[in-house]
Amino acid sequence: MRLKPRFFKSRALLLGTLSPLIAARIACAEPAADALPTGFATSGPAAMTTSGNTMTVTQTDSRVIIDWESFDIGRDARVDFVQPGSRNIAINRVTNSSGDPSRIYGSLHANGTVVILDRNGIVFGAGAKVDTSGIIAATGTLANPAGFLSGSHPVFNDVAAQSGARIDNHGEITVRGAGLAAFVAPEVHNSGIIRARLG
Repeated sequence: MRLKPRFFKSRALLLGTLSPLIAARIACAEPAADALPTGFATSGPAAMTTSGNTMTVTQTDSRVIIDWESFDIGRDARVDFVQPGSRNIAINRVTNSSGDPSRIYGSLHANGTVVILDRNGIVFGAGAKVDTSGIIAATGTLANPAGFLSGSHPVFNDVAAQSGARIDNHGEITVRGAGLAAFVAPEVHNSGIIRARLG
């Protein structure tokens, strides 16, 4: 998967120690142990099923856009994206009106690329395990949804629109093959593990 360089202009991955003030701005409670994403609605061929603490999203085309009210994954929960192939992309737009970031403390698996867009921020908590062929976490919006579904490269807007939005990784992220791991936000902190050839 190729990403246009403008995605990452002046949005470098920042690794370092957070000041207490900045850390407090993103403080949020861990979700319930069995928490799963809510409010599934899709633009494109995809279906969602749940069984116990496991959610399966089955994508039947190369590209899909899914809207969620929340995208929390509790430490005992798991979300699987079943995609046609490793080069396929699922963009997940989170519209959480509470102002809380997406909180991923459990398992997220995909055989293709998963994109998570949440203007409130995204937290990969301690114990989170992400295993995909590509993972992009961003605080922006998708600029041209119709163009993306028609085959254009995804472009993200308004990455810095939400003051204090950030991405934190305290978990373990593995990207297989030549897939990409990218965090796109005004503030990014990594104290976990990221294994990715193009990370």
